[in-house]
Amino acid sequence: MKTSEPVTVAGTAVTDTTIPKTTSDTFTWSAFEVRQLRYRLGWSRAEMARCLKLTPDMVCAWETGRFQPSEEHCSTLLAVLNQAESNAEKVQRRPIAEVVMRDRGLSQIHDLEVIDVMTGKA
Repeated sequence: MKTSEPVTVAGTAVTDTTIPKTTSDTFTWSAFEVRQLRYRLGWSRAEMARCLKLTPDMVCAWETGRFQPSEEHCSTLLAVLNQAESNAEKVQRRPIAEVVMRDRGLSQIHDLEVIDVMTGKA
């Protein structure tokens, strides 16, 4: 399950290392799941197609169930989903970071400081 080139999500390159190791060599995406991923990312069909190096018609075909993504594209979709989950976690921590910054009089905060606050080490 390798992707040929990294895809960029929210300015971060998604690589094979973001794909979790599974016991199965295949993972399929339903039409509904492809559409939900696109909606979650806030992408149009054209944007998703550009990021996956496809045509918007192919993304439409996936979303309507006329075609299923190839194994390579399934891997890429999974990597994009993992990156979206990672970004969502960072966004969720943002209010904590803003409180820490305000309390410490900081204009910048590092991810490790946020983790320390969340785990009670700060």
